[in-house]
Amino acid sequence: MADPTIAPYYGLFVTAGLPVQTVNAILSKANDEYKMYSKLPDAEQLFGNCWALVETRDQIVFQKPTRGPLNAYKSEFLNASIDEIGEFVERHFGKTGAMESEPDDPNRYIAKEVFGILDSRTAEDETLLFVARESITAEDEAQIRTKTSLSYLHHIDNVTQETRTDPILSPILRLNAQRSGSYAHPMTLSTEASLEDRDRLKAWYEGMIEDYKEVWAGIRLDSNYAFSSIGGILYRGVADYLLFPEDDFDETGVLKGGAPY
Repeated sequence: MADPTIAPYYGLFVTAGLPVQTVNAILSKANDEYKMYSKLPDAEQLFGNCWALVETRDQIVFQKPTRGPLNAYKSEFLNASIDEIGEFVERHFGKTGAMESEPDDPNRYIAKEVFGILDSRTAEDETLLFVARESITAEDEAQIRTKTSLSYLHHIDNVTQETRTDPILSPILRLNAQRSGSYAHPMTLSTEASLEDRDRLKAWYEGMIEDYKEVWAGIRLDSNYAFSSIGGILYRGVADYLLFPEDDFDETGVLKGGAPY
């Protein structure tokens, strides 16, 4: 599962020399997406624009959300890799991020677990890359790389206990645990559990953690349905889509989207 985020905004980065018209087209679609779900209650809140355009590496003021249209824009992230942007996002964003400057409203922050990228392909088909932090096993990674040639997996170095994604939250892990007949999280242990049981579960959990690696995982989205797609991604996780693609993707590797009404 993607490292869960409740942040109301997601950083949007431009890594190619896109004309401002292309960036505006993506923002316009983000502004209008919720209208396709107008029969649903709270459609704008659920499917409204969450992008915050990040133009410079020392930016402290962000339009949240960035609605456009822009007369012009600049990007200091041209040709930046997913790893580079991921490191930047983790260092500067989040509820206590160094680049957040709204002390009067601390809940209006940009996520440090996910972000969007407008790249050279965006100019061709107005798709975008949505990237989320994931925790996966080496076996999962091998399966993903053999199932699709359009996977985006980038290893995260220097992972600490504080920054590690908890794989216990992963639907894949949860499914495996259900199949094996045992599932528990050490943080939810009853105080009535025996010391032996707690030690056994702790040993299992720590061993399981060692089998997982941290990655930035990306998935290609149709910008017409970006936020309805992101809702599913944050629930299932990018890795889960890539492990079990079934008919979720079109022939070009873009996640299919569609309004329910």
